[in-house]
Amino acid sequence: MVFSLKGNLTVRVRSGKTFELKKGIYCYCGSAMGSLEKRVLRHLKREKKRHWHIDFITTDIRFEPVEVWVFRDKEFECKLAESLKENEPVSGFGATDCSCESHLFRLRSLESEREKAKELGAEILSAGEVLEKWK
Repeated sequence: MVFSLKGNLTVRVRSGKTFELKKGIYCYCGSAMGSLEKRVLRHLKREKKRHWHIDFITTDIRFEPVEVWVFRDKEFECKLAESLKENEPVSGFGATDCSCESHLFRLRSLESEREKAKELGAEILSAGEVLEKWK
């Protein structure tokens, strides 16, 4: 999921760990072991119980969804994270059950990273398209 943060944000997750996020465009690499559509729609909802790291961002008013990069391979989140490592990783974010440095990256260039994602097989959907198609 690609989103914009409209201002700086300090995120304190359930474990107590704190993340400092700068205003900008971010890509969050997540998986959906059950239903891809349900998981993405959950991420796009502002009102929800905060469970995963990403929930502490998506419930904030500075969060604005931009687009979703859909990979149908359920094991793709770490591959995508690896492809994004040249950007600005938020160390430890969303990567508690793997060896990745992060699953959240502040993008230097949305356009170039979108093209890389397409080359890796992503279907690119705007947040509006996702809400229209999957609700």
